Amino acid sequence: MDTLHYVLTGEHTVSMDSFGKNVVSVREELKITRAELHRRLDDQGEQMHMTTLRRIESGEQEPKLSEAISIAGALEVPLETLTMDAEASPALLAVRVDLAKYRNIINTVLASLSAWQDQAKILKARIKDAYDAGVPEKLLIEAANELGRTDEIEGLEHAWEQTANVKESWLPIHLKESSTDGQG
Repeated sequence: MDTLHYVLTGEHTVSMDSFGKNVVSVREELKITRAELHRRLDDQGEQMHMTTLRRIESGEQEPKLSEAISIAGALEVPLETLTMDAEASPALLAVRVDLAKYRNIINTVLASLSAWQDQAKILKARIKDAYDAGVPEKLLIEAANELGRTDEIEGLEHAWEQTANVKESWLPIHLKESSTDGQG
C-alpha cells in the first residue's frame, strides 16, 4: 500500500515507483547528482544512507514521511511534486522544476552578493591600510575607482547592464509588453 501518498492526499493514485521517478526526474533537471542530493540531505540533518536514497529513487523502498519531506526540501520543490503522477501532469512538473531551478539561481545570486559585500569591505580596508602605509594614491586609484563604482547595488546593476549589453532594464520592457498584450 502506498502509505506516504495516502497520508498526504487521502488517495491511492501514485506508486512509490512514481515518487522515486519524480525524485530522479527533478534531480536530473536540476543537474544535481545523487551524491549532491545526499550532501544536501546531510546538511539538513537527514542522516540517510546512500543505499537508502538509491532504493527510494528506484522505487524499491518507500520513504518515511520525514525522508520524503527532507528530499523535497533538498530539491526545493513542494512534497506534492514528488508524490504526483508526473505522466498525468507533465506541465505542472515542468513548472515546479523550473521554479526549483529559479530558486537555486536566486540562492546562488544571494550568496554571491554576500561575498561581494564582504570583499568590498576587505578591499576598502586594504586600500586604506596601503594609503596609511605610504603607498602613493595614484597606485591605488584603480582599486579605489572600481570600489567607488560598484560598492553600492546601483553601481553593481549599472556594471552588469554594461557588461551584459543591456540597453534597458527588463522591468520597463516587461511592462511595455504587458500593456500591449492587454490592448490587443
